[in-house]
Amino acid sequence: MHIHDDTVQPCFCSELRQFIREVVSAELESQLRQQQASPLPRRYAGKMADLSLAHLRPAKPFDHKWSEGDVEHFTKVQAGPVRWGMKGHNVKIGIANRQAMGKWRTRIDVWVDGHLACEFTGADDEYGGLVASLIRSKGEGKYLAPDAEVPPEYSGMDVRPYKQVVSGAGAKDRLAVVCRQDDWKSIVRHAMIRFEGKQ
Repeated sequence: MHIHDDTVQPCFCSELRQFIREVVSAELESQLRQQQASPLPRRYAGKMADLSLAHLRPAKPFDHKWSEGDVEHFTKVQAGPVRWGMKGHNVKIGIANRQAMGKWRTRIDVWVDGHLACEFTGADDEYGGLVASLIRSKGEGKYLAPDAEVPPEYSGMDVRPYKQVVSGAGAKDRLAVVCRQDDWKSIVRHAMIRFEGKQ
């Protein structure tokens, strides 16, 4: 005589739900470990997502006297305090026009806490509105070869050979970060990386 036990099905469903919860939990833990093991150095992980330009504003034009004695007039300026990671810095961005690689080009210089951090040069006409700045290695401060591995701190940025966008006599065959001339976030990020590399 067969006796139907109504308690079997609820018990089986309960065990199945518990099994599914354990599998999902193990999968989530595995994904978390993979994220934590990212090749991006931990000291850059926060900074890449934590650059605040909330107080960067247009400022008055100014003249800057270089060490060689030349005076350059910057017609467009952005300036103000920025936050990079857990630190605050004063940034000034000056835009001018200068003869470079055989023609007049946009020139962008960036000062961080009063120190010149980097320079951007206007790209060739066919890349209208773009500027490029050379990337240096950390520590040694040498310009990177055009086929060098992109430093992890430049992850997500437009990085390519400098001579791909800037041609002419004197153009360096090196790796550069490229962005629009009004892309303040990319410009300041590059300046902060270069500034830290000089410390």
